Amino acid sequence: MPLVMLHPDPEGKTALELALEQLAPRSFECMVDMLEDFPDFCLSKMMLKSMPSMISSGSSIINKFFDSATYKPPLMTHSLNVPWPSN
Repeated sequence: MPLVMLHPDPEGKTALELALEQLAPRSFECMVDMLEDFPDFCLSKMMLKSMPSMISSGSSIINKFFDSATYKPPLMTHSLNVPWPSN
C-alpha cells in the first residue's frame, strides 16, 4: 500500500510532492520511512522531482532511507558464473 504514494494524481503530482509543497515535513518523513521496506523496487526514479528537497532537508529519516535504498532486482539475488573466454 505505501507504493501508492509514488503514483501521480491527475495533475501529475505524487503524495510525496504534495507533502513537500504543503510544507508538511512530518508527513513527508513518515511516507519515506514506509518506503524503506521495498528493496525489490527501484523507487528513486519515481522520486526524482522530490530528490533536491529530500537531500536539502538533512533529516535523519531521509538519510536512513538513502543508506538503505539499494535496488536489488530478483535476478541479482543469486550468483551467476559467466565463463571467461580463453586467450
